[in-house]
Amino acid sequence: MASPGFRYGSLALLIGIAGILFKTNPSLDDYQDFATVEAKLYLVEDVCPRPIPFLGQSLRDECEAFLQSERSTPLIGGMLSQGSDRRDLFLFSLYSTQLDLETVMPALPRGLLPRYQIQAIGFCNSFIIYRAESL
Repeated sequence: MASPGFRYGSLALLIGIAGILFKTNPSLDDYQDFATVEAKLYLVEDVCPRPIPFLGQSLRDECEAFLQSERSTPLIGGMLSQGSDRRDLFLFSLYSTQLDLETVMPALPRGLLPRYQIQAIGFCNSFIIYRAESL
């Protein structure tokens, strides 16, 4: 049988770990900042190089230039804030985001630009994306 000192020490350690996780549980604003940076990087590397039906590669350079400019940050951040939900579980949070790129270029016919579902976990002031899929 464990000594009372060991039990109290273990309990204090668990309470301390829970307190650290609770205190460092990132907010929805923190997630949106993280997701904006990640989305811009993904779009520049993976979406801009793809040919768009009927348009080919004609918008690639404009796409990359726009995403690397400061003008894109509030637009993408706004899209992410509208499409993001946070489930706060006190010690960590689960985030779910729907990113619809057609809202960036509404003049294009529907179905040409991808839509994504992204799920992440946030804890200790950091995030891990555990699912990202095209819809």
